[in-house]
Amino acid sequence: MKVRTGYACPVTDADEAARVASLLRPWVGRPVTRALRIRPDLVAGFRLEAERTLPESAGLG
Repeated sequence: MKVRTGYACPVTDADEAARVASLLRPWVGRPVTRALRIRPDLVAGFRLEAERTLPESAGLG
């Protein structure tokens, strides 16, 4: 999981807005009409990994 923080600003260039709209899949039944760009200043997080399993005989002394 990663957490990113930064400043958000609207995408105002028409060509860039069209490119962003083509990449997004809105979850509401409306087209994308506005977008925000967040430039991350800080990225922090951790990795989740599956627990390693040991063979049954390894745990017996």
